[in-house]
This record gives sequence, structure tokens and C-alpha cells, in this order.
Amino acid sequence: MTAIRLPENAPLVLRIVEWARRAAFYDAVSYDGRLNRRGFAAGVLLWLVWVAIVIATARLAGGTVSRGGDEGTLSFLHICLTALLLLLPLHSLVVRRLHDINRYGWAVCVVLIPYIGSIVLGGMLLWEGDAEENAFGSPPGQLW
Repeated sequence: MTAIRLPENAPLVLRIVEWARRAAFYDAVSYDGRLNRRGFAAGVLLWLVWVAIVIATARLAGGTVSRGGDEGTLSFLHICLTALLLLLPLHSLVVRRLHDINRYGWAVCVVLIPYIGSIVLGGMLLWEGDAEENAFGSPPGQLW
């Protein structure tokens, strides 16, 4: 999918809508390049909206979690598959954010260390990215 080139003087709303479209359909599972703090925060917000939509539609469809095969229930397998599909875009966001601070995507494995891992990863995600080109590409541009 190619990005639509908006003119420099395009209204802010159009630039935000174009960014959200690109983030939702192309960048959702891309591990290439870098992502600055603002892009990461906006991506996580968009991801949270996706999660809320999935939960709301499941609830509106009358889904309840059960272990049996009752009609109108969400199976454990369905929930696991949905969670996996929702975690892929979040993983992509975190990896590209780590690329911005010149860390490999494998650094996301630090979350597996109980308690400490989440704190360390959270700190790494708040660090300011490299101003110059690093091993993962040139600095990301401004979103809006």
C-alpha cells in the first residue's frame, strides 16, 4: 500500500487521518525502520481503540467466556487467536521504538523477567531516540 502524499499546508485533521490509515493497514505489522516517542504513543492509543472495538463487538454478539461448547460463547481458542492477532501490532510498535534508541528488537524479551523487565522496558521506551542515522535507518519524521 502506498502512502498518499499530502501537501505541506494540508489541514492537521487530514494529516492525522492519513497517519492513522497508514498505521492501521501498513505499519501494523512492519518491523522496519524507527518510531519516535510521539508515534509510539499514538500507535498504542490506536491499538487500545482496536482492543476496545474487539471486546465491544464480542460482547454485543452475546459472547461470554466458557470452557464448554455452548452456543453463543467465545471459545478459549477464539480468545487466544484474537489476543495473538492483537499482540502482533503492539509488538511491532515496541520493536520499532527500540530501533529508534538503537536497540535490537530482541530487547523486548526483557519483559519476561518478572517485575523488573516491565520497568526496564518502560524506561527504554521513554528514552529519547537517536538524532542521527543509526543501524536501523534515518530518524523518523514528524507525524503531524
